[in-house]
Amino acid sequence: MAYIALYRKYRPRRFIDMVGQEHITRVLKKQLQTGQTAHAYLFCGARGTGKTSAAKILARAVNCLDPIDGEPCGKCAICAMGDESLSADIMEIDAASNNGVDEIRDLRDKISFAPTVCRYKVYIIDEVHMLSTGAFNALLKTLEEPPEHAKFILATTESGKIPATILSRCQRFDFKRIPTPEIIKRLKEVLEDLGFTYEDDAVSAIASAAEGGMRDALSILDQCIALGNGRLMYSHVVETIGSLSTHEMDALIDRLMEGSVDGALRMAEHAYLEGKDLSMVLRDLTTAFCGRMVQASEKKQPVEFYLRAISILSEGETAMRFSQRPRTALMAAIARIALVGRDDSVEGLKARIARLEAALESGAAIKPNVQGTKAAAADPYEDVPPPMEDLPPWDEEPAYSAPKAEQKPAPLPKAEPQKAAPAAPSPKAPGKYQAFLDGVRKRSPMVYHALSFGTLFEEGEKSVAIQFDEKGKVMEQTLRIPLNMRIVEEALKETYGEGSTIAFTDAPMGKQEDLPPLVKKAQSLYGTDVTITD
Repeated sequence: MAYIALYRKYRPRRFIDMVGQEHITRVLKKQLQTGQTAHAYLFCGARGTGKTSAAKILARAVNCLDPIDGEPCGKCAICAMGDESLSADIMEIDAASNNGVDEIRDLRDKISFAPTVCRYKVYIIDEVHMLSTGAFNALLKTLEEPPEHAKFILATTESGKIPATILSRCQRFDFKRIPTPEIIKRLKEVLEDLGFTYEDDAVSAIASAAEGGMRDALSILDQCIALGNGRLMYSHVVETIGSLSTHEMDALIDRLMEGSVDGALRMAEHAYLEGKDLSMVLRDLTTAFCGRMVQASEKKQPVEFYLRAISILSEGETAMRFSQRPRTALMAAIARIALVGRDDSVEGLKARIARLEAALESGAAIKPNVQGTKAAAADPYEDVPPPMEDLPPWDEEPAYSAPKAEQKPAPLPKAEPQKAAPAAPSPKAPGKYQAFLDGVRKRSPMVYHALSFGTLFEEGEKSVAIQFDEKGKVMEQTLRIPLNMRIVEEALKETYGEGSTIAFTDAPMGKQEDLPPLVKKAQSLYGTDVTITD
């Protein structure tokens, strides 16, 4: 006997076997129990969610000789013929290939003949949105008032293309994407029925890749079990669907969060050279950021960085869809996310603040995100770049050959001795302020780094005022976070004593009266600062 694909072998035969569509099967079973079935149905929803399966079950159920609680019995001659697609009264029409006026006119002419075996003639028109305008018009009157022995079941993935005149003549049912836990449960049942052992990570990866479609999940499973000898392995699933493993995805996100442009781009290039599906990588990356955003939201942490990353990835997905070079779209999206820390736009500044807050809440050390500054931790994708075709494994440190002996350059001609200018004394904070800064640095280097963007404006016996210019505004906002203020207040109390206070002030703007009259007029007209260049 020829091999049968899993999605066909395990197609539901009863409403109770359908997964994730209880809101539809409950209504259809009730209609069958009471005999109040409609003459026309429209099943809408994403691919692989059970539209055609539900249509076939409904066609058998309305003709079943001995229905049980609205379900086809599965034993009578009608159910047997329906299962084997042998009934001449249950007709399946593919609208993608039969979308002309002539095919619909032929259907309209034959529908008046009584069924040969069944109680009803049932017409299942799949992908009905593919019908032409003329075909829809030819179907219109028959669909509104069919013979008593005829019923229509229309199925489509794009309900927006169905004319309103057709929609108003049908009972519409919207099929939802099947939740991932239910797909996992069904896949495990299939594997156990086949006698396969499996890894839970492998089943979860298949369910995630299916995007809510049971047919897609079974098709991927069909491919993966061909690689294993009676066992479903996570490595086989990753190889089949062309995605990154969990370890690789976490490593890529860590580099993006750290702002390591070079490390993130090397990992993306490595995925490309390994033949990964770049659209799958982009989609999985979006899903991973969405998951982290939900986790941050549950912990009451800022989510601006994740929102910015998801927005960039969405733009990259659109660009990849219409680009002939998907690799370029992926690289650009990854570089933009890694560079969020250097983005001076409003969204970029919000994302930077959110990143600082999230790191401070978790107590993790924040690596400086400045061009040319290397991360504190060793990165196997930094320093000397290895050839792209010979990149190291993800979790191994690359082995580099020892550098050649450094050749000494030829000595430069001696210049006339000049008297060195006296070195300017290094600025030191007055009074107790330096001790206060040392106390902050001892408690939190990150808070000290933010505090160093300000300058001492005024110092009293028990008070300190620190001034921030426009460039230091972001760091001033960081210092106002309750956790950071607590660190500042502890150091302040230790240095200046009980009851000491601290204030943050803005640097004064240029005086309006110092500007020439013409500049003042331009400033009032255009509402912006004016700089005199000449």
